[in-house]
Amino acid sequence: MFNKFILLSLLFGFNSYCFQNKTSGNNILFKNALDTNPVSVIMVKDSLIHNKSEVLNFELPYFKISNNYSVNKKLLKQYGFFSLEAVKDSLKLEKKTAIKDSSYSDCSYQGYYNKNNLLSFSLTRRFIVLKYELYNEYYNLNLKEGNDIKLNMIFDNIDSILPIINNKIEEYKKYTLKDDDFDELQKNSIKNNSFTVDEVPDNFLLKEVEGDLSIQFFTSQYEYSSTDFNPYEDLFFTFEELKPYLTDDFKKQIGLK
Repeated sequence: MFNKFILLSLLFGFNSYCFQNKTSGNNILFKNALDTNPVSVIMVKDSLIHNKSEVLNFELPYFKISNNYSVNKKLLKQYGFFSLEAVKDSLKLEKKTAIKDSSYSDCSYQGYYNKNNLLSFSLTRRFIVLKYELYNEYYNLNLKEGNDIKLNMIFDNIDSILPIINNKIEEYKKYTLKDDDFDELQKNSIKNNSFTVDEVPDNFLLKEVEGDLSIQFFTSQYEYSSTDFNPYEDLFFTFEELKPYLTDDFKKQIGLK
């Protein structure tokens, strides 16, 4: 099944490549969080009838760069979504693959941050037949440097923020034990288990939360429809509170003094 992802990664540089925008219409200029850097998102759309009844909608994003803005050429070579022709070609391949694969379902794209030459977004596919329902990939790009942003570019010592993350997990656990939505059996299970992590999660997004630039960590790329206790769904931290752990270069880039 994952061969199709390998195939499209040659064009796009990522595994999940089909996106869904809540706005209707073709070739839409998507302006949500992506409105500061002169990079806009145009959704290229198509659809087909799957298994004689189900409508599959395909939306691929084209990242359009303003004429007065320059993106590092390394990114242009690595990621096909900076090219409209590559997006159109991938849309055709997406439809062709979907006809042969019964596991296909809808897909989504969400932009989170587009400032200070940084671009942060997620790509999500919802599967029909696999044990998990959603598979997410998280992308953080430096448009000027032409690279993926890694944690060691943000933090001087990555391990130094591990206690902060685990404290947040413990706080969520304590809050849940007071939540009437969980019965005593569930609470006992939560109380008797440790949910702390052994290392800082590699997956993250940059987001503005109530006007503050923040980072959200994800311990897994998979999501399930479940009401079970999940201590990892709220791992948000503002960069202001993490300021002592940030590299000087990153603080300068985001304008944090």
